[in-house]
Amino acid sequence: MIGNPPYIDSETMTILGQEEMRAYIAKTYKYIKGNWDIYMAFMEQGLRLCPNGYLCFITPDKWLSRPFGAKFREFCMIPRMNSIAHTGNQTFKSAMVDAIITLFKPKSASIAAYKFNAKGEPVHMNTTKSSSISKPFLIDSLFSPYLGLVEKIEASSKCRFDNFAQCEGACATHDAYELIPFVKEAVGVVDLTTHLKVVNTGTLSKFFCRWGEKELTYLGNKILHPVVSIDDFKQSFGASYVTKSLSKKIIFKGLNLLDGFIDYDHEYLPAKTTLVICSESNDVLRLLCGIINSELAIFYIKAKYASSSFCGGITFTKDMINSFPIPDDRERQEQIATIVSAIESSSLLEHTEELNSAVFQLYKLNDDDVKTIKSAQ
Repeated sequence: MIGNPPYIDSETMTILGQEEMRAYIAKTYKYIKGNWDIYMAFMEQGLRLCPNGYLCFITPDKWLSRPFGAKFREFCMIPRMNSIAHTGNQTFKSAMVDAIITLFKPKSASIAAYKFNAKGEPVHMNTTKSSSISKPFLIDSLFSPYLGLVEKIEASSKCRFDNFAQCEGACATHDAYELIPFVKEAVGVVDLTTHLKVVNTGTLSKFFCRWGEKELTYLGNKILHPVVSIDDFKQSFGASYVTKSLSKKIIFKGLNLLDGFIDYDHEYLPAKTTLVICSESNDVLRLLCGIINSELAIFYIKAKYASSSFCGGITFTKDMINSFPIPDDRERQEQIATIVSAIESSSLLEHTEELNSAVFQLYKLNDDDVKTIKSAQ
């Protein structure tokens, strides 16, 4: 069976008045969850219809890494996927999606990954045994020319980010919109001791915040010194958002670059498209902030989660960060925390190479590994 199923997500079906169809699909198909896309139902049904045959579909690539594809990856992809080819984001003139061609067989012991070159020819990237893929059954890194280095970074690490502290989304989508009427320009109007300074992706940089230096662009509004009353915030928003915002934390970008800083005195309110890591330990925050802002971190995430990228950018999720590998080397960890402290008291430029070198040493990378990471930036 060969096909190109329709692309429409379950939320859009509701907007279009297709609630009955959405309810039927959710009830009928076993391996879709969350904000699924209808092509997932087509793939599941296709595999049902040809249990002893071949299925070849072209679809968006998001199901390879997003939570809505997790059950399908576990129960359908691992036992039957034979090969997968990434065709890029210019496959269709009318649909700006990163597309993949997936071939399923009755039974397959390995998965081969390909990419199309400028001539439209498939180029073999990597092959792996299906049995070697573990939960949550992600295969994005098979598309990467750096798969060996990704595996080396993971092999050197016995710990994960969430062994130290949990990464979470700063706020829900509805919180982001409900925050708009509470945001004010601070200068000459309010007492900063009773307000939180609002930051988002556009006003964050490595180890420092650009609040008051760069205008915050927030859902159509531009403000140089955006603030929100602490009392109004506590009264109007849920306990989770309030607790995270009033905690000691790292605030970092949720899009494109892993740039973030430590909010030691809970002065800042993280808004739309940001992630946070809360901890009462300064050393933990400095260690994690150092790794996030390093060259190794952005290299690893882009190579590990290729299907989460689009046009060179990437949307980070809390799961990507929480599962990030960290070697259990206390001496190197303390060294990184000390360097971050020095950066905060002086400048990043003076310590950039020192930080990256310490992170590379933490992961036991050699000179060739370092050259590979730097050339990929």
